[in-house]
Amino acid sequence: MRKSQRSLFFDLSVFFGSIAVLSYFGWHGFYGPRSFDHADEVKAIVKQQQEITAKLETEKKTLNARVALLRPQSIDPDMLDEQARKRLEFAKNSDFLVVNQ
Repeated sequence: MRKSQRSLFFDLSVFFGSIAVLSYFGWHGFYGPRSFDHADEVKAIVKQQQEITAKLETEKKTLNARVALLRPQSIDPDMLDEQARKRLEFAKNSDFLVVNQ
């Protein structure tokens, strides 16, 4: 008789422990920070980050094109002249300068 009481107590404690664990994970599945309710917010954040990534990719392509014009194997004379004037603050007498303040 004593053995069956222990067995019943063990069975009930495992049962209620399992219910508690399932309830915990179920609650977090529906109301937690990574739940079904927050899926739309996460999708909006992902879309925003993808737009930022697309802008940065475009900017990267533009900068790579400008860098390619300054490579020693194929220097573009106009780009070289533009960069030299900008860095050295040099202008010819016939140049028209607009100074931003």
